[in-house]
Amino acid sequence: MTVSSPPLRSYVTQYHRLFQALGAIDLNFLTRRPDRFEAAQKALDRLCDAIAEGTRPSVDIDRLLAHFPHRLCAERRDTRQLNKEQMDRLGLDLDTFDGPEFRRLFELWKNAGDDAVRTEFAVEHGVQKPLRVNFTACILEHDYDLFGTLQTAS
Repeated sequence: MTVSSPPLRSYVTQYHRLFQALGAIDLNFLTRRPDRFEAAQKALDRLCDAIAEGTRPSVDIDRLLAHFPHRLCAERRDTRQLNKEQMDRLGLDLDTFDGPEFRRLFELWKNAGDDAVRTEFAVEHGVQKPLRVNFTACILEHDYDLFGTLQTAS
């Protein structure tokens, strides 16, 4: 399999949910050419990064938590301590973080702080730890072409 060909991409894409559920996997890369391993490692890293990007929630939890102290100032009608940039951001964030879910998280933050909101957010949005992949190369010493290739086998 050449690294630029679809098999590695297809394999990782097809099984990424299983891999994510497991949290850590050992993946053996079989090749006859040692120079392909480094390229495959880079391709796998890019694929895992792309899959992780696609599974992240669209709400930036760090931005949300930075917004809450400013929102509290606005709620108390005491925005004198906020500078112009913070006031501008507050206006944008009040629109962005509007709705019952954000009001509930804001109340949770007021009562229990950042860690409680992070935990609640992670549970609700299925945020998972990054996938750990132990990627190992196995260099095949013999030519197995007499059995055909994945691309030609059916």
